[in-house]
Amino acid sequence: MASIFDLSLAAHARQAPITAVFFTVLSQVSGFHESWEASILYGAAIAIGMHAIVYGIGWVMRR
Repeated sequence: MASIFDLSLAAHARQAPITAVFFTVLSQVSGFHESWEASILYGAAIAIGMHAIVYGIGWVMRR
């Protein structure tokens, strides 16, 4: 069975915008950030960081 660690870099690149939107809306709705600008930056940072870490773990596991 395939795991998230087996995804290609292209697959992570396709999923990052969806993850960014999710965390942007979540941080705005929860009241974590008051402005949409802060929520957008937060969502983008979390999405890029999360996908980079997961891809990196998968890359190490394949070595």
